[in-house]
Amino acid sequence: MNCNIELIEKSLKKEFPYVVKIKKLVESEPTVDVPIPHYELDIFIKESFFSQLENNGPLRVTIVNSFSNESTEIVRGICPELGVTSKNLIVSFISDTEI
Repeated sequence: MNCNIELIEKSLKKEFPYVVKIKKLVESEPTVDVPIPHYELDIFIKESFFSQLENNGPLRVTIVNSFSNESTEIVRGICPELGVTSKNLIVSFISDTEI
């Protein structure tokens, strides 16, 4: 994959101050859970925000949906050759304590 991860990370940090670092953006084969070829975007976020998401289901749903939509647009804008859509980009948040 020839994509500028640093530029994606910089854009995400600008839009979402709780983003610490991109762990990975990788293309993955279909699985039982996601039966189409897809991209996995793993993001380290600040521990305090991660804890809030863990303890507040409605907030988590809102943030994950908003983040997924915006990150899809950012990745698509920086790496159009990947063909990323909201259906094939899987975003996961990881606490920055795991860095």
